[in-house]
Formats: sequence, structure tokens, C-alpha cells
Amino acid sequence: MDHFIRVWGLLVVATIGAVLIDLEWRSGGLAATAGILAIAALKIRFVALDYMELRHAPVALRVAFEGWLYTITLAIFAMMAFGPAVFAQS
Repeated sequence: MDHFIRVWGLLVVATIGAVLIDLEWRSGGLAATAGILAIAALKIRFVALDYMELRHAPVALRVAFEGWLYTITLAIFAMMAFGPAVFAQS
């Protein structure tokens, strides 16, 4: 049970961190948005591994989940970083 309380505490701290980033850099910018997205990906990983019990799931399922999470997160980062420049050219 202690493990779930620690994970819950980390999720609360991560949420507060994301809110503080938003409040500090309200005008946004790529760095603030990327930081909030990274925190969101970390929170998704904690929830899936610990509360949905993927940490003890078959290796193939865990690898598929983690691969999906990293692929989607990196794709969103790439769209944020390179999207405006690509669309401006057309």
C-alpha cells in the first residue's frame, strides 16, 4: 500500500509542477509547453504501470505500451517544434 501512496504523491507533485509552469510562463513558448507535455507523459506512465498494473503485465504488453507512449510523446514534440515551420512554407 505504501507504494501506491508514494505514486499518488508523485502524481500530485507532478500536477502542481505543471500548474506552476503554466502560471509562471503564461505566454507559453515551446519550452513551457514541452515541459508540461513531459510531465503529462510521466503521469500517464505512472498511472498505467502502477494503477493499471502494467508493471507486472507480460513483457510484450508493457513494451507495446511504453513504445506507444514514447512514440506519441515524441511525435507531439516534433509537431510542436517543426509544425509551424512546415506549415509556413506551404
